[in-house]
Amino acid sequence: MKRKFAALMSVILLAGSLAGCGGGQKAPAQPVQESGMDPGNTGETTTAAPAELPSADVKVKETVIVGIKAQITSMDVQSVSNVAHNIPYKLTHATLVTMNLDTGEILPDLAESWEWVDDVTIEFKLRQDAKFHNGEPVTAQDVVFTFERGRDGIASGNKMKPAKEVTAVDDHTVRMVLETPNVDWLDTISLPVFSILSQKALVDDPEKGYEIGAGPYMVKEFVSKDYLSLTRFEEYMDGPVPTKNLTLRYIPEASARLIALQTGEIDLCQDPDTIELDTIKADPNLTLVEFPGTTCQFFAFNCKDQVTGNKKLRQAIACAVNKQDIMDATINGYGTVASSFWGPTQYGYIEDFETWPYDLDQARELMKEAGLENGVDLEITVASGARVISAEVLQAQLKEIGVNVVINEVDSAALTSITNEARHQGLVYGLGFNTAGDEARRVYGDGSSTNRSHYHNDRVIELMDLAVQEFDEAARKEYYKEIQEIAKDDIPVIPLYYERNYWGVNKNTGGVTWYGNSNVDLSTVYVTE
Repeated sequence: MKRKFAALMSVILLAGSLAGCGGGQKAPAQPVQESGMDPGNTGETTTAAPAELPSADVKVKETVIVGIKAQITSMDVQSVSNVAHNIPYKLTHATLVTMNLDTGEILPDLAESWEWVDDVTIEFKLRQDAKFHNGEPVTAQDVVFTFERGRDGIASGNKMKPAKEVTAVDDHTVRMVLETPNVDWLDTISLPVFSILSQKALVDDPEKGYEIGAGPYMVKEFVSKDYLSLTRFEEYMDGPVPTKNLTLRYIPEASARLIALQTGEIDLCQDPDTIELDTIKADPNLTLVEFPGTTCQFFAFNCKDQVTGNKKLRQAIACAVNKQDIMDATINGYGTVASSFWGPTQYGYIEDFETWPYDLDQARELMKEAGLENGVDLEITVASGARVISAEVLQAQLKEIGVNVVINEVDSAALTSITNEARHQGLVYGLGFNTAGDEARRVYGDGSSTNRSHYHNDRVIELMDLAVQEFDEAARKEYYKEIQEIAKDDIPVIPLYYERNYWGVNKNTGGVTWYGNSNVDLSTVYVTE
């Protein structure tokens, strides 16, 4: 059940590292890389090194503040599954298992061990020292409760489907019976949406009990779409983390985040504008962290809409989109053009997948086949920020083939509502891919909150079901190749580019695990004084 993949993670550390280790803390290894600002320069990878923690004699700041680029709208782990929410969920909650993204190895978390009884049955032995923030022990019944509740969750419902039955054998033993063999199951349940909830907390407080987790931080104050204030959980199963208070503060504008970092108002700045990277490098008080990402920026169609439900129109638009120009305008070229809507570290990824060519003549011919040679209006919904630039470039490009684009700029919460209810025609958005091949179900599966196209294809569903049960790697890869070929023809989504990840941080920052799928782990973050 262990699988390795080519790791894309790398880090630029311009400040000296701090020596020392913390007692019992998890610190997955990752390659360290030094490279220039040339988007095509990947540098040289050195020996993998764990995220370091401060020694006992090092004084750290009591409060660390992180400037984030997207709103946190809910602390219910089963209601939202995206990068913006996975970051805080990793701080407050814990899953049965975790994954080391450097090796692809599944590691213990709330479960100290597990055993496959047969090809559809697995038993987990829970740690007996794990507690929730309300002081209650983590029990097998809490795991059962979590899965049962999750079947109705907006983000978790579709993901829980493979679990046919989850039962408590005793207080610290959980048995899961799957509907069918599932190669990706342990990988899948390592995601934050599978975080274990306290049954007692939700019975006592149905409105906010989901904030009670078993992670290293407790929720102190949460103001939706503004900030999340956390305080250290002293009884955390792996021991208290270095920083007492941690705040995630929403600052939508990249320039404002950087200014806040430079003035010391915040300690870490997520996703600074690429035109400011040299500014960060030149500042002796700051460190620039860079690592390849698995987040794909994309343009999606609503396949249920009367206009964008026209496959020939979608194909025409695919031929009229110059992805390099969009990437250059939006992120100054610091990324990689995407050919398939598939994560670069996801199982089944095809390195040089042949996609629709940029060909305006072919695009105009397809417009005729679509019956739209006289043009058509198209609304593109986009949240504020850099993606508006992508929408504006698309607007200019599609004008060349008679597609009149109207941009509908909304906040992220409104965008989620609009796209969940299929009230959009086009959408510019991003998706951080994880490693499992069955990630395909997130974007092409029925009922998935991340299937922004509301796309359905019977053969794709059949192939996903076949692939997740297939233990023969060659056969499994063929299934995933066919899915990508069908999706190319149907074109519910035009993948644009994979972005690189950049963070600007206080030079004395340590203890962060930088993941290529953007789910950065801040659990053990600290800033020395």
